[in-house]
Amino acid sequence: DRVYGAGDVLGPPSLASTGTEQAVAAVGHMYGGEGPSEGSRAEAEGPQGGELTPAALLGSPYRYPVGIWTMPEMAYYGTSPKAAEAAGVRVFVGEAAYADTLRGHVNRCKVGKLRMTVAAEGGQVLGVFIFGDEACELVHYGMELVVGGRTVQDIRNTMFAAVTFHELFKLAAEDAIERMAAVGA
Repeated sequence: DRVYGAGDVLGPPSLASTGTEQAVAAVGHMYGGEGPSEGSRAEAEGPQGGELTPAALLGSPYRYPVGIWTMPEMAYYGTSPKAAEAAGVRVFVGEAAYADTLRGHVNRCKVGKLRMTVAAEGGQVLGVFIFGDEACELVHYGMELVVGGRTVQDIRNTMFAAVTFHELFKLAAEDAIERMAAVGA
């Protein structure tokens, strides 16, 4: 007596990751398990909570990470500086170039950048925007920083394995800290 759908048949955002979450919720609901209204992953509290409808997915920058598999890749998660400021949140942007990382030197990267949106008050990471090699993999670490409420100080105090692009996050955090200190924030 019900019709279920998931993914592209429901409309935008037409991403495999959101379609998979919709399918998990639909199948769970079909078989009496946890559906979207009974406490599944889709209803978890925090930035990723909420409905899996196309309108809900498109209405929040915290619903899912976006990856575009171009050459080089592009990916983002969270709030942009413009959106944060429109919401009345003062932010700084920390930047890091791929060429400035050890892995960037090894791979001879000439193109690529990570931009991190950081709240001026407290230094919490609000969003990450990545353009370069493996951006669609790196965005998930950025998502965890945002969802976990991590700060640029937390990132600066984290030791990353050598010769990985995760060093971008540390460099961007250090850049944001320097920009904040320059204006006394």
